[in-house]
Amino acid sequence: MKMNDPLYSRMLVQLLRGIVYREDDEALWQCLLKYRSEATDYMAVLGLTLTVSEEEGYGFLRNSTEDGADNGEGIPRLITRRQLSYPVSLLLALLRKKSIYSYG
Repeated sequence: MKMNDPLYSRMLVQLLRGIVYREDDEALWQCLLKYRSEATDYMAVLGLTLTVSEEEGYGFLRNSTEDGADNGEGIPRLITRRQLSYPVSLLLALLRKKSIYSYG
């Protein structure tokens, strides 16, 4: 039963902290795959969507809705948005462009 499984709780906490990678902890990854639908339902209550890429070996959370986040309507954001400075935005755009041409 998932409620008595400490690995299930650890997996949920790790998802709230960041990305779960298959290569970092195989047991945690297998728990994510085993309880994927339960974790999806649980996180939906918090206004989060679970995204899992089995091919790439990672899972992470993102906000379910983009509207009603900070204006008092709906569920408040658990994962905050931060505005990037111009130099950081430029660097990310250049890195993305380089990766598209490298792999594309």
